[in-house]
Amino acid sequence: MRLESSEGDRPSREGQRPHKLLISDRQSVSIEGVADVRSFDDEEVILQTSAGTLLIRGSGLHIKSLNLETGNATIDGRLDAMEYEEIKDKKRGWFARLFR
Repeated sequence: MRLESSEGDRPSREGQRPHKLLISDRQSVSIEGVADVRSFDDEEVILQTSAGTLLIRGSGLHIKSLNLETGNATIDGRLDAMEYEEIKDKKRGWFARLFR
């Protein structure tokens, strides 16, 4: 199964890499567009990606490879769920809007 961001191979936000997932038999996932690892243990991995925060749940999870310079990561183990937290653009407050 291959999931890609709606932007294809173009960066989803200016200066960011495209985000792609390649899942193999629920046992491994290769991810592109990884900016940071927020936390991880054998049941949950939280990654900051160019498409938002990605939460991966499962069992026996471990980070097989990680290269933040290229934005690539591979996670092995039983994959049960993946969930995104949307990127929220900072909105300007009412005070900032007064002075535009």
